[in-house]
Amino acid sequence: MLLFILFLSGCAEQEMDSPIHGDSFTIEVSDGGFLSADAGVTTRAVEDGFKTVFTSGDRLGLIVTDGGSQLVIDNKAFTFDGTKWTDAGGSQNITYDASYRYLVYYPYSETMNGKKTEDEIKNAFTPKADQRNYADYTASDLMIGTGGMFNTAGNILRMELKHVRTMLILAPKYTYEWKGQTYNWVPDNFSDGGLVIGDNVYVPWQSGTNETRLLLSASELSSGSIRYFYTQGGQKKTGTAVISGGQQGKYQWIVPETSVYTLAPGAVYYADGTLLPSAAGYTGSTPIGIVYSTDVSRISTAAKQALKEKGVDTPHGLVMALTNASDGCRWGEYGKDENSGGADGEPFKENTGTLQKQYNNIDGYGETHWIIDTYKNSGNALKDTYTAFYHASRYGTAESSTGKYAAPSNSTGWFIPSMGQWWDILSNLGNVNLDEHKADTNKDNVSISGAASTAVANMNRYLEKISGATPFSTDTYFWSSSEYYGYYACYVRFYGGGNLYLYWYGKNYAPRVRCSFAF
Repeated sequence: MLLFILFLSGCAEQEMDSPIHGDSFTIEVSDGGFLSADAGVTTRAVEDGFKTVFTSGDRLGLIVTDGGSQLVIDNKAFTFDGTKWTDAGGSQNITYDASYRYLVYYPYSETMNGKKTEDEIKNAFTPKADQRNYADYTASDLMIGTGGMFNTAGNILRMELKHVRTMLILAPKYTYEWKGQTYNWVPDNFSDGGLVIGDNVYVPWQSGTNETRLLLSASELSSGSIRYFYTQGGQKKTGTAVISGGQQGKYQWIVPETSVYTLAPGAVYYADGTLLPSAAGYTGSTPIGIVYSTDVSRISTAAKQALKEKGVDTPHGLVMALTNASDGCRWGEYGKDENSGGADGEPFKENTGTLQKQYNNIDGYGETHWIIDTYKNSGNALKDTYTAFYHASRYGTAESSTGKYAAPSNSTGWFIPSMGQWWDILSNLGNVNLDEHKADTNKDNVSISGAASTAVANMNRYLEKISGATPFSTDTYFWSSSEYYGYYACYVRFYGGGNLYLYWYGKNYAPRVRCSFAF
């Protein structure tokens, strides 16, 4: 229950005929929430997301009348400061009198001056037709509380605000069954919803959980057919739906279509093997990564062989870690070509020296393990010189304090993504189009204007939904496992000026490390 305390510290009507008797009091305001219009839905748990969240600067009004229906306090405004509701001040305390009638409403409006009853306030408020902005949506969300319960011990008047409007919710849904439990959620690519009722077009607000919500006066909504429109995955869609008549404080879902979810980039990989988007609301296990590719052709031969040895005959995709394995470390020995000039050093025999080779290099698993296997028994070479690979080898372990991100036993284990796998991360999670560079055999690097800001914002859309995940930011660099040649290795740079660099850097410099695994 949303609970806020209203501090009554000033007298709204200095000229009232008689003072209010008793001690000064506070009001606790709670939101009763919307209920389903479906008679079969009795639980209130699912309505938690439909309660109004008060934010700093919101205002509500207090109206008090005496036994003769005369105004004692006329539309006194109180402002929420993020913690409590307070009035503008005053010298005289407002005190509680059990013989008076107390009415609290939200949102405050000066046009309510002189009004005394719930019906007068309802009739004076008109919901906005365009509610796409949150301010207009909340301005349409009239709530009223009357009477209340007075706690004499604490001098607290508890008032539950009830929603006056009826709500229509428009949203397609994904459904997925996992371990006997069915999950439903609204797809991320749903937007621009709208409703046509009679001759009137209404634009609802889209919430953080993607569904669109429209508030109407119950009298505006009659049983029958209405039209809707929306965009999903870039395609505009329209249709009709049959609804029941509007009921105060009740909501109705309009679900244009329900699709069975199939694994796609953006799904969360959980420690128990569950694969679902954050929107599905799964809480049965710890998130450990984000799926960034389901194209098995982008999993290297070495990674597929490693999976096969673990009993995974059919690979599914690739996962990016939620946090960094290192916030800055060197790649390897500056000046040493790991392929010895092409003579040996699988999988480094062919340097990643063009954009085409960057895209085609998908062997992050093979490259990471070759470095680890080659230098792990060479004194401190792995830890002190090939430090990026050292940190990758320890990611997901208790020794590095990342044990909760341990890679599943039926995966390859964590490795540094190759340059081609970074391309997949940037394309599939960052929504950056790199197609024109995939076949380029003339350039060994590219700078793409504005793409760093785009990639960071889009990748963080997935990460910000997961507690403890480390977001990306501009002015940062990340190593790939891929070698350019003796002095340089390939890396991704999110330039502070907005450009995205697919480039190479001195092996003795210190970009960050973000790991990956195949499953």
